[in-house]
Amino acid sequence: MRVVFAGVYLGGRTAASRWLLRTALGLALPHYRGKLRIAHLMSRAGADPVVFGLPNYYQNDEIVRDDILAGGYPLPVHDKGVNRIDLRDAAEIVARALTEPAFPSGGHVLSGPASISGAGAARVWSDALGRPVRYDGTGDWRAVLTRRLDGQKRDDFLHTYALLAKRGMATSARSVAATTALLGRPSRSYESYVRDTADLWQAAPRA
Repeated sequence: MRVVFAGVYLGGRTAASRWLLRTALGLALPHYRGKLRIAHLMSRAGADPVVFGLPNYYQNDEIVRDDILAGGYPLPVHDKGVNRIDLRDAAEIVARALTEPAFPSGGHVLSGPASISGAGAARVWSDALGRPVRYDGTGDWRAVLTRRLDGQKRDDFLHTYALLAKRGMATSARSVAATTALLGRPSRSYESYVRDTADLWQAAPRA
């Protein structure tokens, strides 16, 4: 029997460095403390554990679909950008951990190929849709998310994007290489996700 946990996990070469990272993130995002604690306990459990740390998903953009189609990208992300991954790639890796006995145990920090800023995301959507999409992340993005979400998910997104607006999340070449090895191919780019999604949205626009 294997234990697999996908959520928040911070890699580090030593136990002390991992503790420092967990402490720092717990201070910055208090609502992550429970997830960090679970990941830590799972990594120390028996049963050949596999623990995944997941970055921001490309698919978070689908929450603000109507805003993007109306010409604005409202999710706030620092100019330095934040690493993001296609949920399909993350799901494929987690499925392998659940089904393939030879999958390497331990902690794995998954990574998309690049960090993406809010303004950069708007440019990619503009190119894919063939019309201007402006970056609105300096506006009232909290109201946008509050209209789209509720409950704990709303609160998590508000806290998380408040942090992403203030600071970036660099892309680690080590994590990119590890993710590529686990997939057996490079992970999907943000541009390819947006092109695929824009085609779907324009083929069947929401009423």
